[in-house]
Amino acid sequence: MSMKFSRLGRSSGSIELPETWATPLEVSRLLDHTAKMVCDEWLARCRTMAVAPDDAPNAWLERTCYALVMGYIKSEAEDAFEARIEQYQRKLRGPRSSGTIFQTALMAITAHQGDAISAGLRERVGKRLWHAYRHYVPPVFLNGFFKQIGSKDLPRRATDEEIEPGFDEWIAEQLAQETNFDSRGTYPGRILAIIPPSKERDFDDGYDGVDDGDDDPDESGDDHEGNKDDDDEWFTRPLSEPDEE
Repeated sequence: MSMKFSRLGRSSGSIELPETWATPLEVSRLLDHTAKMVCDEWLARCRTMAVAPDDAPNAWLERTCYALVMGYIKSEAEDAFEARIEQYQRKLRGPRSSGTIFQTALMAITAHQGDAISAGLRERVGKRLWHAYRHYVPPVFLNGFFKQIGSKDLPRRATDEEIEPGFDEWIAEQLAQETNFDSRGTYPGRILAIIPPSKERDFDDGYDGVDDGDDDPDESGDDHEGNKDDDDEWFTRPLSEPDEE
């Protein structure tokens, strides 16, 4: 899996995540290299104020972290985030159940920089990304999703595991196609009830998985940051495919 991210004044960065890993050391080395690139770019953006809103430090960090975490989940290597935190002797504050994999990833990405990202920022960004993850939002459509649903009360909505209007059928379709499993929290009965009977699974424990869709943003001409207007337009019609030009 290839993941690209933009960099100010330079060509885009690129990270290749293998489908299978040879050794745990390979996982650790690649994440360490990736985290340092991402952290350096975020800090550079923090020092540069003259950027467009979509290129602002935290907006960029959201998109990049979301794509990175999704990639590591798909390649079944998400435990590498906690391993990197332990490598740099950082501690996850509070009970594990109170955070999300995105909050853990944000701490891991900047573990070598101490408190580069505050606990408050990790929590705010982590909850936003968790909310998108529960709605099966592909990385390329992250911007459009947030623009559609608005930011008012978003941390509370994410904590309460609310589902945004218009996404029930989309989520049910993704649940029906699950092959790899990872917890995305629990879903309301109205969504579980519309999963095709032949595809129903036992969701009583709240587990869920990773979308293995074949969409490749690079082939469509979009980058992984969802900057095109078509991306925003797609999630105003969450159950349809992007319009072809």
